[in-house]
Amino acid sequence: AAIPTIRRIVDQGGKAILLSHMGRPTGHKYSVLRHNPEQKQRYLSIWADEAGVGYTTFFSICSGEEKRKILSWSSVAEQSNSLSEMEGAGKTDLFSSLSNEEKRSLLKRF
Repeated sequence: AAIPTIRRIVDQGGKAILLSHMGRPTGHKYSVLRHNPEQKQRYLSIWADEAGVGYTTFFSICSGEEKRKILSWSSVAEQSNSLSEMEGAGKTDLFSSLSNEEKRSLLKRF
């Protein structure tokens, strides 16, 4: 449905600026957070601590194999070795405990 609109804008000499989002980060289900204020506060504090840059959000959409690879380069590499590649193993929680500087450098390296 968007293509005809984009074509019309371009055909009339305009410039179309396309934006997208990747949806809600894995593990951040509103129905769960709504009934668990402690978990909700933890996610909000992670977001505030990262000043909205989204390092943990980006990490959360990686595959389990990619997450293990990234964590293997981190200061918590030894702890991450015991986590499986399956969803819900705690890799994102472990990543969120790192400093923003370390998160940034790990994601740049990735």
